[in-house]
Amino acid sequence: MSNDARQVDWARARDVITFICTIGTSVAGLSGWTGGAAQVVLRAIAAVSGSYFLWLLLRYFRLTRSGTRASLSKELRQLEGDIVDTISRQAEANEEKVHVQLTIGLDDSGDRVDETVEVDPNPQLVARMIRPITTFGSKPPKELSDFAFDARVDDSANGPAQVRSTALEIKGQLYVWLIFKPTLTKPVTWHCSYTQRALWADLRKSGHDRLVWNDDMPANGRSPMTDFHVSFAFKDPGFRPNVREKNSFGVCSAPRRENDGSWVIDWQDPSPQGRRYEWEITR
Repeated sequence: MSNDARQVDWARARDVITFICTIGTSVAGLSGWTGGAAQVVLRAIAAVSGSYFLWLLLRYFRLTRSGTRASLSKELRQLEGDIVDTISRQAEANEEKVHVQLTIGLDDSGDRVDETVEVDPNPQLVARMIRPITTFGSKPPKELSDFAFDARVDDSANGPAQVRSTALEIKGQLYVWLIFKPTLTKPVTWHCSYTQRALWADLRKSGHDRLVWNDDMPANGRSPMTDFHVSFAFKDPGFRPNVREKNSFGVCSAPRRENDGSWVIDWQDPSPQGRRYEWEITR
């Protein structure tokens, strides 16, 4: 609530308390009440005025807290939007080879995503924003632990390195902001993995689903990806899959049977160009 609205409440309080006191003392005077009777009336007036004043204080505190919370929420949403806008528009000079492995489990608990990124920093790698794969229209998780997100950095010529992950919900979408410490200036490989329960539930139920991936272009008009590889691993031996990229981007392998009976299909685009990929997965 605005300061003007709260000032109106305080002005109304003064008017009400003044009115109660005036009426009470006037009635006592006109009725000729003195001594004990007058004290009873004045005590009653004080009690009513005190109760009203306490209610007003609680209301003022509640409205002030709500106003502060709303203001902070607005500022946080703006900050999150600025983070995404800055990272997506900056001239990203790093070159990346990205490999995503999608595990389609036997049931809802077995769905998993593993991502490996080989980076050639030019000149350095400080932070990275990623958008985990989620089901369309689902409510995004709020904490990293909600989808068992984990990230790590391989040993390299940079020396020991760590990565800090922060989950962000921006415009109803889940993002994870990765910050690498120390700053990485030499070629390095980092990994992330997470489980999205029931990610492929529709595929198991209907035998059909799709996956969309947007390769956003930085400000310099060049995709940082120099190679994009996606592996689809189907754990159900009885599910003979078929995968097709709707726009005919990249090359898709034929299904191959693994030793454990599962099926794997590899898709690869050796020269990504900031495209919107859409794969159709069927039996």
